[in-house]
Amino acid sequence: MKRGRTHGAQHTSAPRRPTVDPSAVQGGDLTHLPDGLITLNLSLCTNRLGPPPAAVEALQNFLASGADRLMPPPYQAERRYVQAVAHWLGVDERHMIAGRGVTEFLMILARLLSLSRVAVVTPEYTMTMRHFHYAHFEHPDDPTLTEVARELGISSESLWGWVKKTNGTGQTGAGTSVAAGSGLDAAEREELKRLRKLAADQAKTIEILKEATAFFAQESDR
Repeated sequence: MKRGRTHGAQHTSAPRRPTVDPSAVQGGDLTHLPDGLITLNLSLCTNRLGPPPAAVEALQNFLASGADRLMPPPYQAERRYVQAVAHWLGVDERHMIAGRGVTEFLMILARLLSLSRVAVVTPEYTMTMRHFHYAHFEHPDDPTLTEVARELGISSESLWGWVKKTNGTGQTGAGTSVAAGSGLDAAEREELKRLRKLAADQAKTIEILKEATAFFAQESDR
């Protein structure tokens, strides 16, 4: 019987195809699937390190006494979830809200905090930066307002009050007109306006801090 010849490395069998449709898998570790067959289901987050022992123990206890109450997602269990977490934390459940992931909370906070003092630490996802377009964008290496206040020997509340007062009387920054025929569509022109305003606001913030530094330095010499 003739044997077929092989070239280079020994012939390996083709990867075993899964018996379950990957698109039907809810969470789970899909790394064993062949290339091109991996799909992501973002309705559940998967921790490859596995659940903590306390969570495993809690699930085992639940399965032993209440397996009949298990339901496949999605399901309406927010109330029970909030009650359980509130009980564990020792807080009033009325002070807690169950959200569908961090994105939902970010969008809500972006609306609720629009008139408040907000800082976004960069780098950050573009979507978050767009929702918090009114915020101060700070790099981790940049000095914070608290650090500047400490350097000046004053409270951060005093410095922030001065910044707010100056913001209320200052100019709005650079113009935002876009020349006709620039090749940008309406959405791109609006985005360019927003980015120009953001750059102007950042430059104004730097100038305000410089002026505040000089002002409080003079005050401390009196």
